[in-house]
Amino acid sequence: MNKRLAMLTNWLNEENIDVLFINSIENVYYLSNFYTDPHFCYNDKKRK
Repeated sequence: MNKRLAMLTNWLNEENIDVLFINSIENVYYLSNFYTDPHFCYNDKKRK
């Protein structure tokens, strides 16, 4: 885990925050060093 993500995880734990929603490409890259579009749609219902 990189330092930025570790610091964020520690802060979330200290503040008892259970969920974090990151929805910008820049923030995903800043925290993970992985450049991707975080917007996607997932449907777990089986298609007929």
